Amino acid sequence: GPGFVERLRGMFAIAIYDARAQTLLLARDRFGIKPLFYALTKTRLAFASELRALRCVKDIDTRPNRQAIYDSAALFYVPAPETFYQGICALQAGEILEASLMRDGAIFCKTRRYWRGVIAPNQSLSLSEAVDQAEGLLTAAVQRQLESEVHLGSLLSGGIDSSLVSAAAQQALQGTLQTYNVRFFDRKFDETAAALAVAQHIGSRHVTLDMDEGQGTWEHVVDLLTHAGQPFADTSLFGVNAVCRLMRTHVTVALSGDGGDEAFGGYDIYWRLARIAQMQHFPAVMW
Repeated sequence: GPGFVERLRGMFAIAIYDARAQTLLLARDRFGIKPLFYALTKTRLAFASELRALRCVKDIDTRPNRQAIYDSAALFYVPAPETFYQGICALQAGEILEASLMRDGAIFCKTRRYWRGVIAPNQSLSLSEAVDQAEGLLTAAVQRQLESEVHLGSLLSGGIDSSLVSAAAQQALQGTLQTYNVRFFDRKFDETAAALAVAQHIGSRHVTLDMDEGQGTWEHVVDLLTHAGQPFADTSLFGVNAVCRLMRTHVTVALSGDGGDEAFGGYDIYWRLARIAQMQHFPAVMW
């Protein structure tokens, strides 16, 4: 049954059709790394990994979703299950959709969450114990991703996340890890010096891509923006795409540090929220 999804590990977007029972199962991984969209009309259920694929299906309402416009303007992304289109939904992270064909030809759908992340800090751990546990979990996670029969590389920006992932990968590999970073013309955004220092420390074979050397045309930029199918405010898209195109000529699988800031509170907004939470304990000012 659908309970098998709870035993899966890693990133996935799955569609399984049971021809005998005339049922369809859609499932998305726990963190929503792989996208999965669907649209339900009176006579059909369409699904795809890209929004623009569903826009080509007849009878789907592709008028702009006003709530998604508000969310995009305020949050710089569109939270699932909303999408930019009224008739298209995004399957949420850790969610499955079960659809069945009724006798009258109608389609019955229901969604449910098979996993919810729970943050439960263990206050009994000392700092050193917490560090040891985090190191063990990170090392094990990286080692699982190294089970590949193709050439493997790693994005190494010089930040903490990608540096730790690259270091763990190099430590576990038999040979030399291939690492990559992007050099930006504006020094305010460039971390090449840190990336080179980490690469030298772990002993990886490092390649730096200069973003100011004609990386793509205007048509290429437009294609990247339209590929998402809805507003996408992460400008790192262009640098990541450029370095991935370079990596593709040498390796087939690439590791990255994406997700580390979310898991360990690495963004400035988390620090500001923590400061606000502390200030809420101060007594109110009386005038």
